[in-house]
Amino acid sequence: MITICVNHVTWLLEKAGYNESRFPTLTHYGYSSAAEIFIFMSGCMVGMVYLNKPKVNKKLCSRAIYLYLSNIGLFTLLAIIGMFFSLNLLSEQTQLITLYAHPVDSLKNFLTLKYCPLFTELLYLYFLLLLMSIPFTYIL
Repeated sequence: MITICVNHVTWLLEKAGYNESRFPTLTHYGYSSAAEIFIFMSGCMVGMVYLNKPKVNKKLCSRAIYLYLSNIGLFTLLAIIGMFFSLNLLSEQTQLITLYAHPVDSLKNFLTLKYCPLFTELLYLYFLLLLMSIPFTYIL
């Protein structure tokens, strides 16, 4: 989790123009990022926490809905924070320019998993993977 945090902070600093020394993590020495580590750890935790519980499918679905709603909250927070920055800082890499250029379409696309600004894509991936894990619980 520390590596994930350091990778995100480093990425944000690089996008802000700070390209001095970085705190070394495994991402700097190979082809892995915080996303792969997060997905691996999350999959292990889902197996350890949910598979031994009664009504596992209901609990997985409930957790997926919670993540979906949390992502809507994160989207709202990003939209509010983004309003305080100039459009020059909202580069194409953050995908927030799309939100401010077409707010209604962006919201509709966000809710239907077609548009993900910065930092929201991983929660959507985790949401979808949780939903996909439900049929596998019958096999396990």
